[in-house]
Formats: sequence, structure tokens, C-alpha cells
Amino acid sequence: MPALEERAALTQEINDFRKALPGNREVNAPKFIELCSLIGRAKALYGGDIKAVPTLTFNHLHFLVDVAFADDTLPSISFQACQFHKKVTFTHVTFANDLAISASHFHRSTEFSGCIFSDRVNADDVQFRSSVDFSRSKFSENLYMRKAEFRQEARFAYCLFSRNSYFHDTQFHSQADFSFARFFSVWFNNALFKEATSFSGAQFRPWAPQFHNAQLHHDTSFAGAIFDAYEHEQDWRAYRTLKQKMSEVRAQEEESFFFAAEQRARRRFRPHYYPAWSDYFTRNGFRLAGSRLWDALTTLNPHTAVARSSFNTVVSFFYDYVSNYGQNIARPFLWWLLQYFTFAGIYLGHANQIASSASWINSSLAREPLLASVLSLQNSLNPLALFSREPLVTVTSLPMFLVAVTQAIASIVFLALALLAIRRRFHKGSE
Repeated sequence: MPALEERAALTQEINDFRKALPGNREVNAPKFIELCSLIGRAKALYGGDIKAVPTLTFNHLHFLVDVAFADDTLPSISFQACQFHKKVTFTHVTFANDLAISASHFHRSTEFSGCIFSDRVNADDVQFRSSVDFSRSKFSENLYMRKAEFRQEARFAYCLFSRNSYFHDTQFHSQADFSFARFFSVWFNNALFKEATSFSGAQFRPWAPQFHNAQLHHDTSFAGAIFDAYEHEQDWRAYRTLKQKMSEVRAQEEESFFFAAEQRARRRFRPHYYPAWSDYFTRNGFRLAGSRLWDALTTLNPHTAVARSSFNTVVSFFYDYVSNYGQNIARPFLWWLLQYFTFAGIYLGHANQIASSASWINSSLAREPLLASVLSLQNSLNPLALFSREPLVTVTSLPMFLVAVTQAIASIVFLALALLAIRRRFHKGSE
């Protein structure tokens, strides 16, 4: 750690640098070289402990030359309310501490590609009047970009946002590219996307992205994006908003996806006042289960908004598991085939309790396998045949009758879910 006199001398050098600027704010080529030397002097003064360097403040300056840093490590720097009239380039730069560029205006193309932001980035009210590229950068701490304005293309492809990212009230006037970015938690509330926007391949975990009251462009893509956020109360509300946004632009497939995500988040989120499943296996578990069952049977009109229900949770899980909330067409058909062969095997093991009036079945050399197969097919495609006067194949015992009824119900459920999935997938327009 440098002596107090050395730190005071560095501060005085920075103050003298500002006073020597034309108009106390214009940075030309010679002055930019001097600014870089001040940064180098600060790094040298603190040796290897670059994070200990106090914030170097260069606020309210007008940069009249290109600003370029490459493959370097910079201490905490503040460029708040600055005017960058030329190109700004930071490539593969590590910011060891805070970076502040709030209320600054970047008039030419700006690049922060491949950078590592080790601490907080404050970019509130920043304006990028030309294209800006943050591709493949890593934000280790919070990013504040509220009320920012992007006049030209904004690229955040392959970025890693390890902490919270705030884009409240931000305006994207041209294309916005967040493809394959990874978000810990991101807010786009009240944001405006005027042109094509891509979140293709992006990952959102463990918090769902928030787009409340945002205006999305019709050409917004979430193709291949991964949403793995279902544990927090805000998650299902975030998915509900995205579902509504997709409904507004008649994006049926995306709307179905976010409907499924909303239902999954509702099911998995457990309020602090709601008992966990493990609580029912404790000492007072039986009393707890009885109390909840009594409340469910005696409460005519529940007064809790968005109240949880154990039965609804079970149905939601079944709907998710069987058909992914109507998104997966093949899965219910596969379940239907599985039940057909499973029950055919059960009937084959109890062929002595099955009878048929059809001569072509009774005279067959493979009578028992044929009986089992036909009965399983009959129950799967024509469940009411069990109650007809002369069915093609019938059962002769009550246990087998109950098994056949169970298969008939299962077959109806799987076929209904398959048809519902087809309708949801190819339905014209938004439901």
C-alpha cells in the first residue's frame, strides 16, 4: 500500500490534468496519452494489488480522439457524463473494479468485446448513438443499464451475466442481439424493442427474465433458449407476462411454451406458509393432512388468490409428465402404446378369465395371445364395448373387469391428451 503522500500526489496529478485540459474538459490526442500514463502510474503505485487502487475519476470530459485499450487490466474508473466523439474500443480488457459510464454519450461505434467486468458496472442513462458490441464479455457483478438508449445495433451475444442485470426502461431502437447469453437474473421491465431481437440459445437460470410492461418487436426470437427457473414466486409471473407477449404477436408455439413454464413454476414454487411433502411424515403429519383435507371439504369459496391445491398439483404434474402441457405430441401416443402392450401382457397371464364368441379367435392356434391382444385393442379404441351386450371379447371375472375399466380410462386420457396436443400445436392463431 503506497504512503499517504504518494496517494495525495496522484490525486493532485489527476486534478492538474483536468485543469490543463482545453476548457477543463476536452481530451485531444496528447492529453489522452497523458491520461493513459496516469492510469499506468496508479497501477504501478499499488503494485499487484490493482483492486486497491481508488476510483480514478474522469467525469464530464469530452474525448475528441479514439479511445482504445486492448489486452489490459484497468482499475476502478469513472467516465460518468462524458462525451465520446470518436470510436471507443475496449477489447479483452479486465476491469478489476467498478466501471462507471452513466449518463455518457458514445457518438461513434463502441466495443467492449471479450471484456471481464470484475465488479459493478454502472451505465444508467447511457446513450450509444452508433453500434455497440459487448459480445463474449463477462459481468461478474451487477450491471445497471437502466434508461439506457441504443440508437443502433446492440450486441450482447455470448455474454455471461453472473449477477443481476437491470435494463429497466431501456430503449433499443435497432436490432438487439442477446443470443447464447447466460443470465443469472435480468429485468427488462418497461423496455422498448423497436427492431428484431434475438434471445436464441440464451440461458435463464435460476431466475426467470422479467419483461413486465415491455414492448417486444414482432420479430423476437427465443428459439433454442433454455429457461430453468421455477423455484421463486416471481418466476411464474414472469412466464405469465411472456405468455401474454407471445399471444399479442400470435406466436402460438412460444405462447404454449411459456404457458407450460408458468404452470410448472406455479407447481414447484412453495410459499413459506405451505407445508412440504416431508411434513406429512413427521410426528404431526396425520393431523396436518386431516386438517388440510377438512378445510378442502368444508371451504365453499377459498379467499386466497392463486391458492395452491394438492389435487391441482398432482394433475399439473401428470399433464406435464405425459404431454409437457400439450407441447409434446409424440409422448401421449407413446404412453398409449405402452398401456396397450402392458395390459395385453396382463390379459395373457389371465387368459383363462377371458372369453370370445368369435370363431376366428377360438379356432386360432395362438388363441390366448390373440385373445389378449384383441381385448387390449378393444378396450383402447372402444371402451364402451365392455358394457355392450355381445362384445367381441369379454372378461369372466370381476378383477379382470376392473382391470379392463382401468385400461379404458387410461386409453381415453392418453388419446385425449394426444388430440389436445395436436390441436394446441397446429391451432390457427392464439387461443
